[in-house]
Amino acid sequence: MGAVQDDLLRRAVSQHKGKSWKRISEYFEDRTDVQCLHRWQKVLNPELVKGPWTKEASVYTAPARCRSGALVPEAHPPDGRFARPPAS
Repeated sequence: MGAVQDDLLRRAVSQHKGKSWKRISEYFEDRTDVQCLHRWQKVLNPELVKGPWTKEASVYTAPARCRSGALVPEAHPPDGRFARPPAS
């Protein structure tokens, strides 16, 4: 996608509130809904955090172990921000 298509995608996402990717893809002759969604989620979304990992972020991406010793996925705060991990 070029700059013109990126701008069109931004406007389509805004108009459809990022909910109907089939409809959003109809703005483009040569793009599927999956391609539009991917471009938005990986490149254009202004909420993307770009840059190097911080120590805070690493705490939440490292695997954790529950009491049984099994690996469990680490939970992310619902607001998308990284909070101080709970004291052990």
